Amino acid sequence: MKFKKLNKKGFASEGDKMSFWTIIILPFVTLLVILLIFWAVGMKDIFVNKQIEPVVYESRLIYSGECFAFKDSSTERTYTGVIDSTKFTTEVLRECVPLSGASKHALAVELKTNQGQLVAFLESANWNMNVQSITTSTYLVEIKGNGPGIITFFHKEGK
Repeated sequence: MKFKKLNKKGFASEGDKMSFWTIIILPFVTLLVILLIFWAVGMKDIFVNKQIEPVVYESRLIYSGECFAFKDSSTERTYTGVIDSTKFTTEVLRECVPLSGASKHALAVELKTNQGQLVAFLESANWNMNVQSITTSTYLVEIKGNGPGIITFFHKEGK
């Protein structure tokens, strides 16, 4: 076995530094780049989650004063979860959630009283599209002037 001679500062020759870079650092950097690529691909799946879009539509319609939620004109306060039946129209639905024929999602909303009496059924502009799947979500709400109610969202996902 042959020992290498150290220079005055206690370091080995330049050849040892090169072998350190090629054997240790280069594979480490390569592995790091590969992991970053896999992470970026995984992040795409997180940010393009198909489950998030319907929840955002539902939240906007129920909690926004510009949509179905009751907004007191004197105090400008929005009562989230209280549905203003005068604003529960197709025009408000299409203004708050502008789904057109180019969208892969369609939405319908049904509002019933607690006794099951239908107040209204609304559809987005592209409700009659080809369907891959339909999901529903139901929430208990207060209907201003009618008491407790049930709002159901129907989501279509197109091809």
